[in-house]
Amino acid sequence: YSQTNLVPNPSFETYTSCPTTLSQMSLALGWNSSIGSSDYYNSCNGSAVGIPSNGMGFQVAASGSAYAGFVAYDINGLAREALGCKLTQTLNIGQTYYISLKFCLAEFDAVNKQYVACNKIGLKFSTVSYSGSDFPYPGPNPAPIDNISHFYSNAKRSDTLNWTKLEGAFVADQNYQYVMIGNFF
Repeated sequence: YSQTNLVPNPSFETYTSCPTTLSQMSLALGWNSSIGSSDYYNSCNGSAVGIPSNGMGFQVAASGSAYAGFVAYDINGLAREALGCKLTQTLNIGQTYYISLKFCLAEFDAVNKQYVACNKIGLKFSTVSYSGSDFPYPGPNPAPIDNISHFYSNAKRSDTLNWTKLEGAFVADQNYQYVMIGNFF
């Protein structure tokens, strides 16, 4: 079946300016931090937020020349991040929507063990916009971490080389206008 992509700038390719440091998710057109301070990486910069080499390790983009980064779970409980955007149209109650996203554990996490691979990476839909910030966590109006995610993986993904594809279907139970990517458990 054919479905229009309702996520603007899904590969983070369009940006307002090249990122120069961490915590600049809002430079990817249409995206923002929903919890904490998610990060924007782009090949336009060869520094700590460049691609393929950056401060978190070495990772080519799943497609194109950009990707986002976030802390899904911190064993010390000091950080949690998610990113989000406004959908291009409101979801219709009772309609099925097909979902696909790719994610990969950063090498930094695997080496230093400050952050760890976790399960429950997924999508959470909302009728309101949430916003994170740099520090202190979690930000001025963070998305709730309330053990609710509309679509997620139960598998613990620890691969730092290959992108893991998460796909499936979701039936809207509200007229959602926003989507967030992260771990909400």
